[in-house]
Amino acid sequence: MQGHFRDLRPGDAQALVLAAPECGEYFTSPPSTDAFALVKDEVFLACVANGCAIPTTEKAAMNRAGRWVAAGQTIDRNGGIHGEEPKTKIASYWLTGPAAAYQSWASLWRKHRAAETIYQKTGSEEALKSVMTGDFGTAYKPRQIGDARDAKALATRAEPLAKRVVPVGVFF
Repeated sequence: MQGHFRDLRPGDAQALVLAAPECGEYFTSPPSTDAFALVKDEVFLACVANGCAIPTTEKAAMNRAGRWVAAGQTIDRNGGIHGEEPKTKIASYWLTGPAAAYQSWASLWRKHRAAETIYQKTGSEEALKSVMTGDFGTAYKPRQIGDARDAKALATRAEPLAKRVVPVGVFF
């Protein structure tokens, strides 16, 4: 789970991470068609670490071997989990659409492509929002936010001021 979305969930926010059968690296798929590779009209899951094209036939085995990793933790190639779990009495779990048993990778790819086409034609983000929240299982980030100012970038421009001092030229 990425960004603030993971931070807003109560509990230890455990995410299901999958190991790529070819390279053994653990990963969580990004919530977009970037998670997939299209080869000869067949949809494969793309390993984020090394770009391995994983066939659908591997999905069930990958899910069975998946590991739950809490917020603030990492997992190495050997399956070793490192870092501290959040101190909470609530266990919470999250998995992305590619790990969902009821959802095929081809279906996710097609739904996202269709929603993207609707957005390109109409400018409406409703179909994308529906696919991201309902099928990919993650929060939808509106396209306009991508153009918003970055708070960290603005913070680097801050000038030191004494407390309760209003800078020259500022009205309140």
